Parts: sequence; C-alpha cells; structure tokens
Amino acid sequence: MNNKNVLNGWKDPSENPEDDVILLVVYRDNKYNGVFRTIEYMGIEYARKRKDFTLLAWQYLPEWVED
Repeated sequence: MNNKNVLNGWKDPSENPEDDVILLVVYRDNKYNGVFRTIEYMGIEYARKRKDFTLLAWQYLPEWVED
C-alpha cells in the first residue's frame, strides 16, 4: 500500500473495521492475478478467508450525501 492509497482512505487488510458495516474491498484473484474492487457485505473475516481471492485493502463504503 502506498501513500496515495492511504490518503484515499484504504486500510491495511490486518486493520479491523467497526462491527456490522458494509466494506469496499480490493481483492487479487489467486488464479488469474487480476485486481478488482467490490462491495463486501459479509464482513472483514469473510473477506480475509476467501480461498479464491487475497484481500489487499479495504475501506468503509462511502455513503451518498445529498447537498
């Protein structure tokens, strides 16, 4: 993880978020080595234990706020 990612709110996979929150995560596909972002509803432990993907980073899912 580099400084640019930290400034954008990405957290290290070993950091623990608040309980019962929806996360925006970055995974690396272990078979094809591709990197992608997705929403994770099942929690950080589920994201960490995925067999097909490696968790690279996470952040709280941004909420849309009307002006």
